[in-house]
Amino acid sequence: MTRTAFLLMCLSVGIAARAQHVTARAFDPKATTLFDGMPNFSLRPSVTAAQSGPWSDPRTWEGGSIPTPTDSVLVPPGVKVTVRGSANQAKTVAVRGVLSVESGTLTANTVQVLPDGYLELGRAGLPVTAKVVLGGERLPKSDDPEQHGAGLLVLGRFVAAGEAKTPFVRLAKAPVAGATTLALGEAAKGWRVGDTLALPDTRSPERRGKTARQSETTTISAIASDGKQVTLAAPLKFAHAGQERFLPHVLNLTRSVTVTSKNASVPGHIFLGEGATTEIENVAFSGLGRTTTEPLSPEKNHVARYAFHFHHATGPFRGEWRGKLTGCAFDGSPKWQLVLHGTTKVRVENNAFWGARGAAVVVEDGHEAYNELVGNLAANCPGGKEPELEPGLRDDKEDVGSEGVGFWLANAANLCKNNIAADCALAGILKFPRPERPRRGTLSFFAEPQGEPVRLLRFPEADNLPYPVPFENNEVYASLHGLELWRESPFTVKDSVAWNCHQGLVPRATEPLMVDGLIVRGDPGALGDDSDPTIGVPNRYYPVTGHLKRLDIAGVAIGVKQQTPRGTNEPGGRQFDVLIQDSVFACPVGVRIDGDLHYKRDAVGQSRTLLKNCTFSSPTRGGGGGESGGGKAVDMILPFGNDINPLAADEVYVEDFQGKPGANFRLYYAIQAASEIVPIATPDSGIHNLPPDQDEALYHDGQKHFRIRGLQEKGLTNAQAWAKYQKAWAGAVAPADAKPHPTLGGLVVPIASAPPLFVQPLALTGIQLDGDGAACWGANHNWHRYWERLELEVRVDGKRVGTVRADQYNAVSHRTDGFRFTFPSTVRDGREHEIAVVVAGTDSHVPGSPMRRVLGQ
Repeated sequence: MTRTAFLLMCLSVGIAARAQHVTARAFDPKATTLFDGMPNFSLRPSVTAAQSGPWSDPRTWEGGSIPTPTDSVLVPPGVKVTVRGSANQAKTVAVRGVLSVESGTLTANTVQVLPDGYLELGRAGLPVTAKVVLGGERLPKSDDPEQHGAGLLVLGRFVAAGEAKTPFVRLAKAPVAGATTLALGEAAKGWRVGDTLALPDTRSPERRGKTARQSETTTISAIASDGKQVTLAAPLKFAHAGQERFLPHVLNLTRSVTVTSKNASVPGHIFLGEGATTEIENVAFSGLGRTTTEPLSPEKNHVARYAFHFHHATGPFRGEWRGKLTGCAFDGSPKWQLVLHGTTKVRVENNAFWGARGAAVVVEDGHEAYNELVGNLAANCPGGKEPELEPGLRDDKEDVGSEGVGFWLANAANLCKNNIAADCALAGILKFPRPERPRRGTLSFFAEPQGEPVRLLRFPEADNLPYPVPFENNEVYASLHGLELWRESPFTVKDSVAWNCHQGLVPRATEPLMVDGLIVRGDPGALGDDSDPTIGVPNRYYPVTGHLKRLDIAGVAIGVKQQTPRGTNEPGGRQFDVLIQDSVFACPVGVRIDGDLHYKRDAVGQSRTLLKNCTFSSPTRGGGGGESGGGKAVDMILPFGNDINPLAADEVYVEDFQGKPGANFRLYYAIQAASEIVPIATPDSGIHNLPPDQDEALYHDGQKHFRIRGLQEKGLTNAQAWAKYQKAWAGAVAPADAKPHPTLGGLVVPIASAPPLFVQPLALTGIQLDGDGAACWGANHNWHRYWERLELEVRVDGKRVGTVRADQYNAVSHRTDGFRFTFPSTVRDGREHEIAVVVAGTDSHVPGSPMRRVLGQ
């Protein structure tokens, strides 16, 4: 086998192999510049520790002088310096040995933990009460070109632990304005008098309008003996109402260990890069971060100086993780609070994030995978200056994350589970795939533990899916959007909640997405206006999501705004179906079907929507069930817009309506009635010599141009056009027995059953033979049924020689749909054979099959 063939095989099927751990480069203590252009602050110390001992003891230091606020301090290898008390100050502290803050305060403009250094602020099982104060002075650009200084810079190991404290609690009762006590849903552990509490604004965007935000902080003056009630030092300024069974939360922002900034003019930041590893629990990070939501600029707003930033960290694993943050509190940041950039295997669990201007937790580039965000709460993310565009709508899609988001993720390769986001200007959880970024040499590859089998061998610019359900059991409230997911990436969103949001789940061009369990609770007294109503799921951004299951939507104007699939431009072909099933809607309009004509301008094949086993009621329109409540279970419209194709085939079915088996209907748009006149293609003066059989042209409307696929013959009804040309509005003529229905829109015809779901033909990505012809390998995937693993049949000269299941990792599709098959020795005779790979039980060939090749020994 050739080297090239072997590498391609590894990329396609992810063969288990032993891999050398991707490690940081060797540390040269004399280098003037370290990782990422960072200055080496250990080179010119004015004070060096001579032996292990307390910071405050002159005997600890060479020359017998305790460091002053203007000194550059070095803790050399083999030496441990212990900080106690409050008079521990320096301009710069470079750590190559051990620096342990056991109590009191350490104040320094810059603390640098070199690759052989260790910083400890307590550790697991031994919590401390301590503070580190950073920043306050910007270094000259000649000394620090990339503005790393004025912060905590970790290239080695950083461990910290404060006293255990419940980071946030759901309230047992929604507090009113003026309340002086809070009833907690569970006992809060470790809370103390004087702790700072934070409560997010819980109003829906419609209720809020343009009024000031009503997120607020307060302090504890007393705590009940059972820990379930706290008394506040001052009455609440605002009410924090709940929604049905959902109540808001209160966050505790105080910890016994705090890392903060000396001043607001040059705030500190935390940077972990290259060989950094960390274990942090119950620590407060307050007032950190220099990068703002303003446009990025090397002079005025340097990128990547965030509150807490993992930057291409490839340090060794400690157990399963190279980084863990648990039970911490983040308070304030001018842009991002916790950032994972080019880093894998970090666990972020049970933390409280408050007051990030742009986004609280950011998975930045799409290089990241196997990180887990579990059980956190992010609240009060107001976003940058208005108006803030969503990331995919900006001219500069690099400078993103200023919109006001709780959890901002560049891919679906990281777990986001059991999290809560509240009071976010744009979205509680947002997935937006960044444009391809430049590779950083070997650091672009995902580092795995040394000696473990390779689980992943790929370039990081492409998305991968180590978690089939990357978004699960999350809750978002009081935000414009609950979850907003951009672009194709086949995965499942499961069992999530959005309440008091303008739109619950916003899928944007996420055709392979499966939604399995979503609760949306809108504010029934604030449904928006006709131009911008509240919506549970606006499934209208092409290509639309194909499978919505177990929806429970109430209190919004429209449950699902469903634009039908765009069809296909293949003659006789079909786009896969949209299925909405096993769902409950209690809103004025359950499902609005928009037969969008713009995205079907080239379509000739059918598109279809099926609503299966769904129940409808409209309590905001008089109460009662769908047929008596005054609203519409299904609303059918056929809009007329840019680049339209009014003849595109568009089918809508309802099966087991209101949960009644056998209540099945075919729905037609009202405009599909036999007597409706079919539009014609209307050429303007700019189009000449149209062929007689061409039924599309340009239509001029003052300033706008429309491309219309209509008839060449004017004045034909649907019935006449169908008889003559097999063309009609939306590709069909409503039969004579089609009648209006009390709550199903358009015209309705009872049917015995809906047609079986259409399954898109499998997207088979091809096969290859290895260099010596002993095996074939390749991959297949079906974007629309990506969870299935195919059985493939291998044939040689028309005879079956075996089968193989396509369930190995495939770096082309980034799913487990690759295969490798070794030919039996009976056909490896050095002669040329016809090799075919087909889907078992069919004659559907994998692309590239059949082929003629010599099969070797």
